[in-house]
Amino acid sequence: APAGLPLPSPPPPAAGTRVLLARAQEQTWMLVRSDGEQAREVLLRAGDTVRFVATERFLVTLGNAGGVALSLDGVPLPPLGRSGQVVRDLALPRP
Repeated sequence: APAGLPLPSPPPPAAGTRVLLARAQEQTWMLVRSDGEQAREVLLRAGDTVRFVATERFLVTLGNAGGVALSLDGVPLPPLGRSGQVVRDLALPRP
């Protein structure tokens, strides 16, 4: 977008999809697999936000569990760990 104009909002998710939103509070590495598809790897800096979409579920690995705030379908999730803690293969939503 040209300078001074707001960026367009992402389109709303299609009906029947799940949305995982990650907002970094510290530098955080994430690996997210949506519905068993190919994984998406991101490195977030404090203040960055990233959005993942799936039909059913996510499998999440965090390199700094305390450095990121997650919400699933607009509902904030409780902290997944402390700063610097690695969390591997966390299924969301939780069974």
